[in-house]
Amino acid sequence: MIATDATSSTAGALNAVSSTFQIENADDYGVQVTGTWAGTLTFQTSIDGTNWVTTAVQPVGATTSTTWVTTTTANGIWGRPAGGLKYARVQMTAYTSGTATIVFVGTRYSK
Repeated sequence: MIATDATSSTAGALNAVSSTFQIENADDYGVQVTGTWAGTLTFQTSIDGTNWVTTAVQPVGATTSTTWVTTTTANGIWGRPAGGLKYARVQMTAYTSGTATIVFVGTRYSK
């Protein structure tokens, strides 16, 4: 397993968007959210970097649920297969306060 790339950015306002993370060379990618914030973050992917769609991700290490989700209101780690997608990002679709830090990492498996 080889980490392909990582990026970190923040979202601290309504409709703020994390840095776009290129996942086209990854087999899987993960996203970690930390910080002191209140709001809703929506996970999104795109093939062309212009048209974004809400995308389901799965909690990593969850003790209560491994159900795929499209949004979060709390810190955590999520992952999903890249599956032909090219870009990923997180958008603050509801905002009350604070700043969320978003870190993406892509993983490629040796073949």
